[in-house]
Amino acid sequence: MKPTLHFIGTGTPETRGQLNEGGFILQTNYALLWIDPGPGTSQCKLKLRQPDACIVTSHERGHDADLINAKENVTESKKVASVELIKKESGWKIKTPDGTISYITGKIKLIDTKQYAADTIIFFAHGQEEEIITKLKPKLTILTGHTKELLKRGPLYFARELQKKTKVQTIAAQDNTTVDLNTYSGTAEQKGLAKFG
Repeated sequence: MKPTLHFIGTGTPETRGQLNEGGFILQTNYALLWIDPGPGTSQCKLKLRQPDACIVTSHERGHDADLINAKENVTESKKVASVELIKKESGWKIKTPDGTISYITGKIKLIDTKQYAADTIIFFAHGQEEEIITKLKPKLTILTGHTKELLKRGPLYFARELQKKTKVQTIAAQDNTTVDLNTYSGTAEQKGLAKFG
């Protein structure tokens, strides 16, 4: 199975009622991880096995790991199957055999930016995207955790604007969006024909 992200909810407490707060699921050949499940978790229509782990970035409403029957809840760095979960000051870095994902959930000190270098960067916190994308040049950037301000502005327009400025593929996740990271070049390397000749 190709690494896939399923965004169950892309909202925040301030957009409750407009967007779900369900977090997202990372599904790979190696592990099934639920990241920041929230009240919108019950809206998940996917037929999935029990998650190997549930990552909780914050102990506040909207990040309710108790809603998920995972084998374990993860709040510190550890390895689950072949997936390495690395706790950072403002989020997580997830290393799989297929690629690396950084999940940024807060402000980052500019000196610490390189710690978040990854194939795919998912932003829950908004405000530093352009600066971080320009510096790290991931293959794919995904925006989630949409605030009222961003909803007024339009997440899709903001993603397009970021993509134009940074030249990095950027998408705004929506509730119930599935992203195949290979399709979006989030992990796959392009192969030349010489290898097949």
